[in-house]
Amino acid sequence: MANWLYAPFAELQWVTISTPDSLSISPVMRYLALILDEAMAQKAPSKPQVKATYRLN
Repeated sequence: MANWLYAPFAELQWVTISTPDSLSISPVMRYLALILDEAMAQKAPSKPQVKATYRLN
């Protein structure tokens, strides 16, 4: 992913990125559902803390 993120645009002209018609079939969404199911099963607090670091150039 980092190779694509920082590659010169001219090198990416043949790359096609698409998204599914329904995000519910996305592996990322399935993984999120598993995390939420596990948290609910353990009666985790309803206010999850999400920490993300974004690198902007």
